[in-house]
Amino acid sequence: MSEQLKERMEIEEKDRWDLSSLYADDQAWEKALAGLDEVIAKVAAFAGTLTHAHRIAELMKAENELDLLLSDLFVYANLRKSEDTRADDAQQMYARIYGKYVQAIMQISFINPEILSLPEAELQKVTEAEEIAPYRFLLEKLLDQKKHVLSAEKEELLAGFGEVFAAPREIASNLMNADLKFADAVDADGKKHEVTGANYTVLQTSMDRTLRKASFESLYAGYGGHINTFASAYAGTVKVSVAEAAAREYASSREMHMSDEKVPEAVYDQLIGTVRSHLPDMYRYVKLRKKILGLDELHYYDIYAPLVPNEDRKYTYEQAKEMVLEAVAPLGKEYCDVVRSGFDSRWIDVYPNRGKQNGAYSSG
Repeated sequence: MSEQLKERMEIEEKDRWDLSSLYADDQAWEKALAGLDEVIAKVAAFAGTLTHAHRIAELMKAENELDLLLSDLFVYANLRKSEDTRADDAQQMYARIYGKYVQAIMQISFINPEILSLPEAELQKVTEAEEIAPYRFLLEKLLDQKKHVLSAEKEELLAGFGEVFAAPREIASNLMNADLKFADAVDADGKKHEVTGANYTVLQTSMDRTLRKASFESLYAGYGGHINTFASAYAGTVKVSVAEAAAREYASSREMHMSDEKVPEAVYDQLIGTVRSHLPDMYRYVKLRKKILGLDELHYYDIYAPLVPNEDRKYTYEQAKEMVLEAVAPLGKEYCDVVRSGFDSRWIDVYPNRGKQNGAYSSG
């Protein structure tokens, strides 16, 4: 049997991320959470007073302070939850801050409708005012979305469904990271290998085709065994997106999500078109890969197989860090110093462990 995944506390401390740059410990997080209501109330007190640039600038400063506090609280709880999605204490922390986040959004949902209710001439003066300068980009972005901003009452109602809207995503995440188990994969020598979301890609790069096939079949059999649950969660996410787009009078959910970042839909269409136009190159590559590997049939589990025989390179974590620093060197000393600081300050959670959320490897 290959090495099994360890429990969280079996991982050496030096290889676990250090969240103290956010909060020293869970107790410090609790203390900060206790003060959140006061910060929310400070922003909510601006309701009905947003009539001129100075007041709007004061609001945006207070809102920024709230955003930073919410972000720190949310990120810490989310990272704690992702360490082991089976842990009740971290799950509860995440649920509580998510609830507080929804509460905050509801209480400050008046902001956009109230600002946008100002006459056009007054809005133009506000945008050009000197005190608005630090927030001008945010204000201009809001003005671009004016026709999709609802009344204060409707914005508050929509914000109140935040946790409900997030439910499909949370269901899928908990199923994948906490509950789903995969059968062991057996290699050509009869040795068993544990299959997880974290090590699947590594198994797929093995020179042993028997192991690649077995790990592929294990992973997809595991997901296939819960296909209806995943399908329902995905459908729920799509329906949420479509419903919100309709409520905000967008032509589609795609338009809604892309307009938030000011990305024209034509960019998306061009990307898809470019990929499709180069499919013949992909087919040629696949045909060449099949020939180099000497296979009668090329399967999905052969896509990541090494093309050079007996070339099974492995790197230690320390070697990988040096490779990263070398790769970013052309970006300059300041950039490299930030990356090095991240390594030294343990922003990275190096290894997988049981219950760990897939992709949860960095706190930076």
